[in-house]
Amino acid sequence: MFRSLANRIPRLILALALACLIFFVLLFISTLPAERDMELWGYDLLVGWSPNKSVSNQVLVVDFDDDTIDNLHQYPIPRTTLANVIDKVSAGHPDLIGLDIILSDKHGVDEDQALTTSLSSAGNVVVAAQLGSSDIPVGYPLPEFCEVDLSIPSACKKGAAFAVGFINMPVDDDGFVRRSFLLPPKHFPVLPFSVAIASNHVRQPIIPCGTESVCLGSSTIAMDDSDLRTALIAWSNPPAQVVSASDLLANRISSTLFTGKIVLIGQSSAAGNDRHFTPLFRIRQANGRHMQVSGAEIHAASISTLLDDSAIRVLHRTVLLSVIFLWVYATLTSVLCLAPRFSVPLVIAAMGAALAMAVWLFLNHHIWFQFVLCELGLLLLLPTGFGYRFLEERWWKGAVEEERAQLMNLFSRYVSEEVASEIWDRRSELILTGEERTATILFSDIRNFTEMTTGKPSAEIVAWLNAYLGAMGKVVKNNRGFLNKYIGDGIMVVYGVPISEGKTQDAVRAVNTALQMIEEVENFNLQNQHTPNYPSIKIGIGIHTGEVTAGNIGSKDRLEYSVIGEAVNLASRLESLTKEFGVGITLSPQTQELVKHQFETELLGLTAVRGFSQPISVYTVHRFNSRSQCASAEPEP
Repeated sequence: MFRSLANRIPRLILALALACLIFFVLLFISTLPAERDMELWGYDLLVGWSPNKSVSNQVLVVDFDDDTIDNLHQYPIPRTTLANVIDKVSAGHPDLIGLDIILSDKHGVDEDQALTTSLSSAGNVVVAAQLGSSDIPVGYPLPEFCEVDLSIPSACKKGAAFAVGFINMPVDDDGFVRRSFLLPPKHFPVLPFSVAIASNHVRQPIIPCGTESVCLGSSTIAMDDSDLRTALIAWSNPPAQVVSASDLLANRISSTLFTGKIVLIGQSSAAGNDRHFTPLFRIRQANGRHMQVSGAEIHAASISTLLDDSAIRVLHRTVLLSVIFLWVYATLTSVLCLAPRFSVPLVIAAMGAALAMAVWLFLNHHIWFQFVLCELGLLLLLPTGFGYRFLEERWWKGAVEEERAQLMNLFSRYVSEEVASEIWDRRSELILTGEERTATILFSDIRNFTEMTTGKPSAEIVAWLNAYLGAMGKVVKNNRGFLNKYIGDGIMVVYGVPISEGKTQDAVRAVNTALQMIEEVENFNLQNQHTPNYPSIKIGIGIHTGEVTAGNIGSKDRLEYSVIGEAVNLASRLESLTKEFGVGITLSPQTQELVKHQFETELLGLTAVRGFSQPISVYTVHRFNSRSQCASAEPEP
């Protein structure tokens, strides 16, 4: 019998091979910019789905917003106004003040002097610098504000300010700010703005402590995967507590609000052009708008992340790929082992589980599991799984058709189409190489066939014999018998192989066949009584139930499914005894015992049988038992 491809190649090995194929496709996809953009979009979704983080009470932003600029009727912001804001903030005795406005240009002696005085009076102001690039020049504050000390990072060796930090922010390829610098570029003496403020706040320097992290006091901040020595910011919505500079200038805010805090002074006005896209832009606000965040608010969120040690860690690339491979492999194995109708729900469930794991890691452990690549791998399962299923079904269909052709070649000539279909449906019960079975064998023969055909043309004999055998074949097939062979004018029919309905029912069908054959012979004689070439005939039938060996018999070039054994020989001898007892049908005791409740049987006597050492009782059958309600067999014990 043929075996399916699933049996030739274990499912686990097949799933492993297909999972490796998907994995290599994913490795290629992961190198594409589009996939990186999708991962960043997925990161923004995780930020949006996170419960709103409380705004840090350590950091506060004084903002020169649109209302403030409208009230000033002037831009750039006058340095006397900046000095006034610094004085009001300093009056509240904050821990540090960060001025997120570059002071690289002179604005006049009076203005610059006013700001210098305020910076010096406060004594704790960190001013802004700017890293240079191909598009942006290096921007240092004026020497009177801060002359950078090249020996001490971010220190001012001269000038009114306390320290300096560069305010550049890393921007992802899609134009969004999601991270902040942890360390300056090599050989650059200025720390990132947020780091300069956070390290002065904790009175500890920030230092590398490993290849993928930095230490700030007792906190260890993990770097992300950008190779820029940056960390992913832990966002709150809004990212910082903000007060308007116009309210402060109008004395509507008490200076005590700033006591002991880190206060950043920045600008979110349209004129300042310091608004940025962040993951918070994906979140629709209560007013229905999408939020752009000022640079000062981003620095505030970055400082809070450093102080809280809440930077989002990126799952290590090796761990990520291992998890994705195992996830794909486990899901693909299930897809291949389950029925096809479960494939789509299973893949959807696996995708949902991957997303749920990403959300759980993000919320509970501040770990970014880049789930988009995993989701793509699971999506690839569907065409991969269905493609394999299609090929397997095509292969299996060919194997099934070949197997069916083999079985039908063996049986379709000897049984009805209904029985042939049942044999196919129950093919798992067949053992074609040979097995011991209980069967009922029927032998039929025409009486005095040799005398009747002597001297007649062979063509007439063949025509007459074929008509007779055709009529008998119909009776056999109607009773679901296995017409095993024609032996000249004889017929051998088997019940119970290749499939059985129970030995009692098999015997009942055999006896019923015999009675109908006798009746059919009478009809055959009546129909052909006026045909000279069709002589009137009588037949004898012997039936025995016993153990046989059933299977393919013959050479490799010609096989025939048949049965052999003493039971076959005894059935043949019983057919011969019909002449001796003068009856049409003879039964062995074994068959009579099985059918006596269905048919009227009669003991003919005890007789010796050629080839058998012990005499046996011989029975005949007349008709259905009138006391039986139907011809069906009693239930098998």
